[in-house]
Amino acid sequence: MVSIYIDGGVFEPNIVSPGPNLNLLGTREPGHYGHQTLAAIDQL
Repeated sequence: MVSIYIDGGVFEPNIVSPGPNLNLLGTREPGHYGHQTLAAIDQL
């Protein structure tokens, strides 16, 4: 891991590695979180 110093602060980059659940990004479980969309909630 490499640390980069910018303006006196330390910046350490994040490492993103492929994993078994990357295909689920952006999805959710309706049974746990409900079926309403954000647009429907905004109209309340």
